Amino acid sequence: MGASGWTYFVPYKSDIAKALNGLREQVFQSSKYYQREAFWQEMNEDDYSNEDEDIREDSINWLRRMKAMKEPTKIEELILWNEEEGTHSIIDITEISPTPEFGKAAPLDAQQLMNLFNTENPSRSMVEQKVNEIAQLREGWEATYIIVYENGLPDQIFFTGYTGD
Repeated sequence: MGASGWTYFVPYKSDIAKALNGLREQVFQSSKYYQREAFWQEMNEDDYSNEDEDIREDSINWLRRMKAMKEPTKIEELILWNEEEGTHSIIDITEISPTPEFGKAAPLDAQQLMNLFNTENPSRSMVEQKVNEIAQLREGWEATYIIVYENGLPDQIFFTGYTGD
């Protein structure tokens, strides 16, 4: 399937982690994410009969765990359901970090903000004009957040990244 890029603007909150978690919940509730088909329901333990014993045991344990799962009703269940395929949304980003890390959102540093916007306090229109450039600053499964300003005050938080496999 390949990775999917995504962007979101949310109202500003001084607690960026709360803003992130609220956005993740909003996206989950709206069902605007990828959920893979339950292909394992058609499988059985005999499908692993030709595997090495260690691989066979791990594969059977995985199959049993997946067959026991019900349709996800919580974010954590969806993440387990999709595994490395991800949700192709902000749901795949679980934390805020001061620096880029797998599965986390990090801010741009002052120099990056100046290079992109000639200010450390960009407006929404400035951010919208540079979405593609911002996305290039991170690897897959690493997100960026930017505090967006209006009339000199924090107004929104912009989240962007690309996740999924």
